[in-house]
Amino acid sequence: MLTQTFPELDFSEAQERQLISGRLTQATVPALTKKIVKKLLQLPSGQSALTLDLSKLTHVDTAGLAWLLYVIEQAHKANVAVTLSELPEDLINLTRLTGVDDLLPLA
Repeated sequence: MLTQTFPELDFSEAQERQLISGRLTQATVPALTKKIVKKLLQLPSGQSALTLDLSKLTHVDTAGLAWLLYVIEQAHKANVAVTLSELPEDLINLTRLTGVDDLLPLA
């Protein structure tokens, strides 16, 4: 029996930096609903930037990459500047392979 590790969003008190941990894959992305994206983008008054710390991701596939691109798109619509930090090696390789590495706002 296989167990899935679902991604976790650590909504720490430091609203400007959020930690995403676990697996960001086809099996886990559906659990990351629009509601979670909306919560991610709800910043305190006067704050217009958010850094997503990806250092604790254990695996990312194309569905996870698509979800990150969706978050970036939604942030842009909400006038929130999103940057990604600490990308794991498999995500870096995937962005290069798919040709979207220039689309990611890296810290």
